[in-house]
Parts: sequence; C-alpha cells; structure tokens
Amino acid sequence: SITNGLIFSALASFKFRQLANKVGNLAGLALIIFSIVAPEGGTTKLIGRPWKFYFAVTLPIVFAMLVATLLSTAANMKKPERAALVIECSYQNTGIAISVVLSIYTSDQQMEALGVPFAYTGAQAFILGIYCLAAWKAGWTYAPKNVSLWAMISENYETSSENTTNYERAKEESVDKCNVESRDSLRDSEVGVVTKLVEPLSLSK
Repeated sequence: SITNGLIFSALASFKFRQLANKVGNLAGLALIIFSIVAPEGGTTKLIGRPWKFYFAVTLPIVFAMLVATLLSTAANMKKPERAALVIECSYQNTGIAISVVLSIYTSDQQMEALGVPFAYTGAQAFILGIYCLAAWKAGWTYAPKNVSLWAMISENYETSSENTTNYERAKEESVDKCNVESRDSLRDSEVGVVTKLVEPLSLSK
C-alpha cells in the first residue's frame, strides 16, 4: 500500500492529491465514529478512569513536542519546518490503533482498550490545536499571521512548485498593505509640515 501510494502520488495531479487527502481524512473520521458506536462490549467510556490513565496518554504528546522543538531548533531549521516536525512527531494515526483493537480484542477488553486511542485522539486534537494557533500567530507557519482564521484554515499555503499562488499572494498583500500604510503616514506628515510652514506666512500677511 505504501508503494502504491508513492507511485500514485507521483503520477497524479496536485488537485487529485488534495482530493485524496480529503477522502482519507473522511475515512479516518468514519472509522472513529464506527468504533464509538459499534464496539462489542458496549459504549467506550473515558470519564472516571484513574488519573494515571490520562497522564500516561497525554505524556507522549507533550514529550514528543518538546523533543521535536529542541532538536529542530538545534538543527537551525526554519520555523515553519520546526512546527511541521512537532506536529508530525506528536500527531499519531490513531485509526490504526483503533483497527487493531477492534480486530484483536472482544467484549469488555475491547471496550477498555479502545479508551487509549480515543483519549489520545482527543488529547492530541486539543493540545495540537492550541499549538497550531500559537505557531500561526507567532509566524511559525507559511500562512501569514495577519490573514483571517477562515483563510488560514481553508487556503493552501504549501510552498510546492505547483502551489505557490496563495502564499505569494498573501505575502504580496501583506507587503502592499504595509506600503499603503507607510505612504499614507508619509503623506500625512508632509501635509502637516507644509501646514506649519504656511500658517506663519498667512498670519504675517
């Protein structure tokens, strides 16, 4: 499957790869929903478990984020690359774990084991969601920090040779906005200077 994926991604167009990525996300979401409503032992419960359970599930996420940040900074990687590495190291495909649990365990064991990938999914979504927003506002992503939240989420700012339009356009718009503001400020200053020079002449007359 890995070989086929690499071959098709190399031969397919950029739009097809984007579509395939969206379909994959929907399939993963469907698997999570299915595993919630269809375990053999009943409904999986996450509330009421020992604190050690939540600590053990959350610790790998935080540890991976810290290690990835330190190593990528030590390697002098670009800030967007550091953010990407942090996400790749800490965000795991829990769909695989869910599939394994559904295949191996049954009844009460299945319901108990499903709590781990479920809890990890929720923890990584919450923690990395906050991290992504902070990285965006701190300038650690290719999405300009002055664009709207919807534009940041909906637009594609990848820097591939096939898709530099959005990133470059947003960058140009940001530069143009700064230029306009600087020009307006300079014009206001010039008007103020001229006014100060003209007023004494007017009074002297």
